[in-house]
Amino acid sequence: MSHQTPVIAHPVTPAIPGAGGTVLVASLGATDFRALFQDLVTEYRLDFVDDRAQLLTVAIARRPVAVLLPVCDAAGTASAPLAARLRAEIPDVRVITLWHPEHDRSRLAEVIRAGSEPYAATSAADVTRCIASLQETGRLSTSEVDALRSLLADVQPEWLVEILLAAVRSAHRALSVSDFSRVVGYSRRTLGRHSVQAGWPAPEELIEWGRLLRASLVQWREQSSLVALAHAAGFSGPQALHRAADRLLGEKIALPTALTPLGVTAAFRRRVAQ
Repeated sequence: MSHQTPVIAHPVTPAIPGAGGTVLVASLGATDFRALFQDLVTEYRLDFVDDRAQLLTVAIARRPVAVLLPVCDAAGTASAPLAARLRAEIPDVRVITLWHPEHDRSRLAEVIRAGSEPYAATSAADVTRCIASLQETGRLSTSEVDALRSLLADVQPEWLVEILLAAVRSAHRALSVSDFSRVVGYSRRTLGRHSVQAGWPAPEELIEWGRLLRASLVQWREQSSLVALAHAAGFSGPQALHRAADRLLGEKIALPTALTPLGVTAAFRRRVAQ
């Protein structure tokens, strides 16, 4: 059966609040800290937590993209021990402490020792840049996608290769099958039927291949940490990346160092040839 290559919309960062995931803001009663988020517009949903005792429970349950902390809570208690707990309990979630260069410099060392990422912020604009940077790691260039296309040059049909490349480009958004279907201009049912007819993976698996391929490109270029790599590729965390690599590649590899575009495309070729 022949197919016309579909027109694939270029995936863009979602502008709807909440569409890009959740950022947990641990304001902990610190009014000056919370004021930094006044009228903030971001692709992430911001959830505020004032109760120090509940923060860890909420963070474990919701698995946000990141937790943002003040240096101290409203009572003047340092947040560094809380940051250390968060890093120990949910290592796949980024913990960032926003500090003021004029007021908090003396406490910067304890923030770093706690394993939190320090980010200087004195205004809402600084916070906006901090949140925007959560998706900067792993951004792909046109040349990198073209390189991946070259590695898949003789895989047929070509129009499904373009669908796969769309999955790579949108992997960091962690789209559902329905969302991804809208991106590529097919209904979920039609995309699934054509994939099966071509001997390709179902859309759910195709999305996972896109995430793994994106992770391989990011690692090839940046030598990222496993946590950063997982988030850059749309996985919920390192464990999800491990599970996908084990299942799709058919063998255990040393992550992230052994994750390469050549290795993943070779495994994908074997999958399509089955």
